Amino acid sequence: MDNDLLGDLIDINSGDIELLDEICINEVYSNSFFFITRKNLQIINGEQLYMVKNKSSGDVIYFRVNTVKNKDSLYFFQHINWVTSKNRKIEKGTYSLNKINNQ
Repeated sequence: MDNDLLGDLIDINSGDIELLDEICINEVYSNSFFFITRKNLQIINGEQLYMVKNKSSGDVIYFRVNTVKNKDSLYFFQHINWVTSKNRKIEKGTYSLNKINNQ
């Protein structure tokens, strides 16, 4: 098993999940996406583990983000490392955005 994947799985299982907000994902690229929120989020640059859950399909995707850019409630997650394999990339739509805090 890949050591990076094993480390991510340990982080997911040992971390506290914090709901940040409901987000609307607009533009999606291979390792980045734009989204808007209802409120400004306290997100800082640096590697962080996140989970998004699609509000309509229930699909859950885990990923690490290395770079975050924002202006007011418009955010851009860049340099994403996907933890969970996915049959298709994230689609436009409404998701819950969760941060996984390592203990």
